[in-house]
Amino acid sequence: MSDKSKTPPPGREQKKSKQGKDGAEQLPLASFTGPIHLIDTPELLAAALPKIRACSILGLDTESRPSFKKGQHFHVALIQLASPHEAWLIRICKLGFTQEIIDILEDENIAKVGVSLKDDIHRLRQLHPFTPKNLIELQRIATECHLEEQSLRKLAARVLELRISKRAQLTNWQADELTDAQQKYAATDAWICLTLLYHPFFSGYCQQHLPDLPPFHTL
Repeated sequence: MSDKSKTPPPGREQKKSKQGKDGAEQLPLASFTGPIHLIDTPELLAAALPKIRACSILGLDTESRPSFKKGQHFHVALIQLASPHEAWLIRICKLGFTQEIIDILEDENIAKVGVSLKDDIHRLRQLHPFTPKNLIELQRIATECHLEEQSLRKLAARVLELRISKRAQLTNWQADELTDAQQKYAATDAWICLTLLYHPFFSGYCQQHLPDLPPFHTL
């Protein structure tokens, strides 16, 4: 798909830190630079839905409050959706896993791309049964393209040569207010999934296995 070669470079922050074991810490920091919409009331969700539903493909991720005790688990607190230009952070810990949100995940006309989507869907099904449709798993694509990397962090480093900061990962996603750092982290994780899919590295796979994938310039 020739349109993928026109994919604009992701937002980068040129700040560098000490090199980690896998070399990722030496790479530029990935950072979503578009508008981030924090949705924690029914009114904000209703206002965001038309724009979300107009998207033909979205990056998808979830966050849960981390547990530091054996046997303790928390439900999904946040669903992140991202287009190339905007991100929506849906706080289901406040809103609940509503039918409007389920409808997006079940909409076969909206592709959802992510990493370890099986785990995300499993955790969401603990809240309410549903049947997701049109999911694109980046781990499967990476395997088909002979990459050993499977985590989002390692795929971003290998394919995009970008570093994903994980500092906010183990913070409290059920807090009354999400910090700017949490919002940036959450938006970047969903957006980077979309950015990976449209990278020229995966263009051959997409042409063969995802012929209906919308060209990047139309998103």
